[in-house]
Order: sequence, then structure tokens, then C-alpha cells
Amino acid sequence: LKNDRQDPKEWFKYYERVAYANGWNTKIKGAKLPLYLKGEAEYIWKHMKKKNQYEYKKVKSKLIKKLQPENKELTATSDFFKCSQQDGEGVEEFARRLKRLAARSGRLGKKDIIVRMKEAMHKEIPIATISLDTKSLSKFISKCKSAEKYIKLKEVEQINAISEKFKSNNLFKKNINKEENSNQIKAEV
Repeated sequence: LKNDRQDPKEWFKYYERVAYANGWNTKIKGAKLPLYLKGEAEYIWKHMKKKNQYEYKKVKSKLIKKLQPENKELTATSDFFKCSQQDGEGVEEFARRLKRLAARSGRLGKKDIIVRMKEAMHKEIPIATISLDTKSLSKFISKCKSAEKYIKLKEVEQINAISEKFKSNNLFKKNINKEENSNQIKAEV
């Protein structure tokens, strides 16, 4: 099962013919099935409970349910509205995830992606500074990337400032220690 356009029921009919021709029982079909999964099917399989991943009937049922065209659209739409930017995920990666989900849903467009990004991006990205009348998704993503770069620069500047304070504080302590040592030597003489 390789791509989103394949009918999962038809694919499993073919897989079962191959299994029959090779003399595979249900246990062997379950063990070999993951080798034939790609893309979304593989993703669904990987995210099943470990104990069910080699149970042929459970995997088949789950894949057919999730990959049926009408279910895929509903699932993608639901996932789209639950989707939020992950820690460490850049604006571009987040936008790509939303675009894929929107495409799979068959009913969500660029305006929906812009709205979802505004709702679900990291709070550090100052949405107020991004023009609210942006109609172009690419321009919106570009503005968000600029805001993201600005935030990263500010973080680097803060880290450098803290580092400089730490260095100067250590130099100050070293100078005080030198003066104290010098005063001790004078006092002993």
C-alpha cells in the first residue's frame, strides 16, 4: 500500500492473493505486511499500539478505515484543526504540514491555512505585527519567517548580553581578589 490514491480494499485483496500464492498464514501476513507499507499507510501502522502492529486483521481493519477516501478527508480536516506548531518546528515546516492536511481534506484552502497558522503558531511570533489583511499564503509565510528570524536574533543578543555580564562580573571578581591579595601582602610586610 504505497500512496493515498490506492483503494485500500482493492490493495488488500491483491495482498491476500499474494499471501495465498506463497502459502502465508495470518501470522505471516501480519509479520510481512509492514514491509509493503509506504507513506500514509506506514505512518498509520507506526502509530498503532505496538501489540497490534503485527495482528493482521487489526492492521488491515485500521488501514482500510483510515485510508478510505471519505474517512481520510474527515480525518485530515479534524487533524488540521488540531494541528499546532511543535517545539523546534520552524514556520515553513509548520506551514508544509498544514498544506498537506488541507490538501488531504479536499475542502480547506489557503485562507484556512493562514487562519490556522495565526491561531496555532508559537506565541513568541508576534501575530499583531503581521498584517492581518494578508491574502497571499506565501507572503504570510514570508512575514512569519521574518518575525521568526527577528525573534532568534533577539534571543542571540540576549544570550550575548548575559554572557558579557557574566564575563565582566568574573573580571570584576578577579580584580577584587588581586586587590585583596595585594593588600594582604602589604599588611604582612
